[in-house]
Parts: sequence; structure tokens; C-alpha cells
Amino acid sequence: MGTNRSWVQGEARLQIYQNAREALNQMSRELSSAFSSTTVGPLDGSNHIPLRLDSYTYTIDGITYDKDQLTFVAAYNFNPNPGEYDLTHLGYRLDTTDTNNPKLQKYKKNFSASYDGSTLDSGCWKEMAEYIISLNFRCYYTGTPAKACTVVDSDNWYKSWCEDCLPEAVEVTVKLQDKQKRYETPMEFKNVVYLSASQ
Repeated sequence: MGTNRSWVQGEARLQIYQNAREALNQMSRELSSAFSSTTVGPLDGSNHIPLRLDSYTYTIDGITYDKDQLTFVAAYNFNPNPGEYDLTHLGYRLDTTDTNNPKLQKYKKNFSASYDGSTLDSGCWKEMAEYIISLNFRCYYTGTPAKACTVVDSDNWYKSWCEDCLPEAVEVTVKLQDKQKRYETPMEFKNVVYLSASQ
């Protein structure tokens, strides 16, 4: 009986590791291409926010988890042809409509004459990964933020961000648990992405 339980937990652990690796790799790769663009948004400059982080939480079974939302501007390859990139609004959030089955979602939409990024298109959020029950971002910045909506967490790390410049780095933290809860304790994975365009 003990051997069977160990096998089941091992299978669950492998499933969690695979999902965590795929989600973190994709978010890290796309975040690393984030850049600050003064051409995005209304001409009056009111929406020139290259990266925005909003901090949220939700509660399930008496435990509070993070469900932050991060959006940013990047050059994204929509086409199979190498070297073809479009100015794109990307983002990530945790959809907790069903708290028993939260889903990591990705936002992806081209900038155009009819879309300046000031209002997100709800139809552009698509499921990205399973088993993620907590999504947390923090921005690292050694300068002095100019806006009150940028809220400090600790020592140059910010839990919300709405500056007109990019942070120097973004920390991504996810917690995962398989649907059957065969591995009882949620597992945490973390990565720090440095943004070269912030320099």
C-alpha cells in the first residue's frame, strides 16, 4: 500500500514539475522581451505604461493565495516566419471563476489604430496552464518610483507597478497542486527575469 502511494505521489510531482517548467519558461521568455515604448497609447501620453502589475488575492478552504495580473508591451512573433515581429500587448493572470479549478491565462493582442491598450479586450485571455493555484509577481527597481500606485513590498521590490518606465527585473512565483490533490502540499516555483530594455 505504501509503495502504491509513493508511486501516485511521484506521478503527481512529475506532473506538477512539467507544468511549472512550461509555464515559467514561457512567461520568462516573453517577459525578457518587454520594452518601454512611448508610441503605445493615446497621443496625450496618458497611457504610456510599458508594464503594469496589479496585486490581487483570493481565498479557498480558508487559505489565501495570490492571483496577480501583469501586462506589458513586447515584440511578439505571431507568424511562423523567423524575424517577423509585431508590437503586442501580453499579460498573465489567474482566472479564479471556479476557485476549485483556477486557470493560468495569457493575454495577447496586437496594437493597432483601433487598439491602444488602454482597455483590455476580455476575449483575448486564453488558458495557458493547469494546476497553478497561486500567481505572484514582484518588480525590482533601484530608482525612486514617481507614482503612488506603485506599492513597495520590501527593499526595492514592489508588489504593484504603474510607472512610465520598466522595472529592472520581475520575479515570478507560482504554486501548483494537481487536481486530484494526490500530492497534498502545494509546490512553489520561482524565477527572476531581468529586463535588459529597462537600462
